Amino acid sequence: MFAKSPYSRHTGRDTFNDGDSIYRPAVLLKVTEDADGYLGVITLAADPDQNGK
Repeated sequence: MFAKSPYSRHTGRDTFNDGDSIYRPAVLLKVTEDADGYLGVITLAADPDQNGK
């Protein structure tokens, strides 16, 4: 899919994690081994007031 237009016009990365305002290490999926597989847990919280509380 990325080999086709319009994606094929864009080569290389223009945004890296340290300059990305959305990326935060705390929001990465935490994966642990669980019996014969893996367990991934994502915890989401809503903050409608955007006050961080």
